[in-house]
Amino acid sequence: MKNLKAQRGMSPVTLILILALAGFLGITGLKLLPFYLDSMKIDKAMAGLIEAGGLGSKSKREIQDMLIKRMDIDAVDAVTYKNYKELIKVTKNKDKVTVSIVYTSETPLAGNLTILADFDKFVEN
Repeated sequence: MKNLKAQRGMSPVTLILILALAGFLGITGLKLLPFYLDSMKIDKAMAGLIEAGGLGSKSKREIQDMLIKRMDIDAVDAVTYKNYKELIKVTKNKDKVTVSIVYTSETPLAGNLTILADFDKFVEN
């Protein structure tokens, strides 16, 4: 059995490594947070669109406009007035309407490292 004085706790090197790892994970989490906040806002806007009802009588363009207005109010950064026509797809079959959004978000992490997140969302009434 080793001497108890040698087993008193972690060494300074171990403490520095643990703090560095915690810092890296914290920074990465803070960089990812806006992606998932946007994702939740988009989910909310899409659910609100379906709850509003009456989509069967609207054109695809009107549905896109309704959705982008909801996302603009919530300040969604991933889908904007510049790119919503490419990202928001509306499919209509009789009275069934499907709205899908496929988008990618990215942010620099450190140096030449980038965090990339792909999202694929859809709702139907």
